[in-house]
Amino acid sequence: MKKLIRRTKFKLIRHFIEILSSKTSDKDIAFGFATGTFISLLPTPGLNWVLALLAALIYRKLNKLSLFFAVIFWNPLFMAPVYALCYVLGDAIFPLLHIEHLPFFADNHYISNSGKFLTGNILLTSIISIISYYLALKVVYTYKRRRSTKKYGKKRHTNRLMH
Repeated sequence: MKKLIRRTKFKLIRHFIEILSSKTSDKDIAFGFATGTFISLLPTPGLNWVLALLAALIYRKLNKLSLFFAVIFWNPLFMAPVYALCYVLGDAIFPLLHIEHLPFFADNHYISNSGKFLTGNILLTSIISIISYYLALKVVYTYKRRRSTKKYGKKRHTNRLMH
């Protein structure tokens, strides 16, 4: 079991480094991660991979590895607290939302709560996606700066700053 965990951890780290050192621009990598985050946090369980594949086909400049890494990153362990926050946020926005009795719906309470959840989900998903864009951009910048420092060594890096 330990061997399987180590192997999985190694593969994830290897793919993460591959994403960071890809030829696409830093903004494309961050945009891919933010798009994957947005898709993953939508309440579409099971369709996340299909939506991610469609996004990868539509947006050519999007970094596909970072997109699918985000879909993997936001696994069901993270989803439960996010969905709970979505409902709390939607309930805070619409504290007294009650839908009048509609003859073709059996349970109006379900509809009212779904509206609150979806409103909170869109708002929270957008906020988390924007934050993840800037965090991913910072991680890529930091990684590339450290990699160039390591590649050229400290002497060359300090000499370049002096000139």
